[in-house]
Amino acid sequence: MSAGEHAAIGLHHEGGVGQRDVDHHGVRWRVGLNIEVVAWVGLVGGPVTVGGHSRSLAEMSYTIRTYGDPVLKTQASTVDDVDGKIIRLVEGMFDTLVDSGNGIALAAPQIGVQKQVVVWDIDENPLAIINPEVVESDGEWVYDEGCLSIPGLYVEMLRPKTVLVRGIDLNGEIIEIEADELEARMFQHEIDHLNGVLMFDRLEGDQRKEAIMEYRRIEEEASREVARNPIRRRLGLG
Repeated sequence: MSAGEHAAIGLHHEGGVGQRDVDHHGVRWRVGLNIEVVAWVGLVGGPVTVGGHSRSLAEMSYTIRTYGDPVLKTQASTVDDVDGKIIRLVEGMFDTLVDSGNGIALAAPQIGVQKQVVVWDIDENPLAIINPEVVESDGEWVYDEGCLSIPGLYVEMLRPKTVLVRGIDLNGEIIEIEADELEARMFQHEIDHLNGVLMFDRLEGDQRKEAIMEYRRIEEEASREVARNPIRRRLGLG
């Protein structure tokens, strides 16, 4: 997917049931019950890869916390030592991305862990950065933005077009990443999560109220859809 194609950070909407565009007070959101394949985000820089990342029954997938969970509004603590616990956390975060079916990036607070860890996976090339921060930014870029913790809602948001991100890799080495457009937005979005900031917090006044109301409507529609079509599982023995 090129930068010119329409996508949202974290999620990409392929046009599902009930898709529509609504413009309230200058804020546009896109709604759909089918959410999706990931947006393409390129990588410039050299965080250490967690090579191969093959799934196993021993690995753990977490539940992604959604809007309303207080953990999403709390500042994450810095990582002082990249030890075995952090490596296992990163592995679990990658598994959660895989299980989400539509995620490209994830911050640790989204699975209830208050640590400054971000992972992302592009073209089966999982990457991680620890204690990331934006040290420089420039320009302006408007784009539809989505979030795994606010599923189904896409908000047109203005953010810097380019950023310089600094953090450490899984070897404990300092790294810097120069990012542009979608890639830059992805980093800004995930670093917001580390600071307890959600998309709604980037909106003001009536825009914020309308966005939250729209998300509540999406939740209600999703609940009714589940009630109409309950998930059925058949268990087999041996």
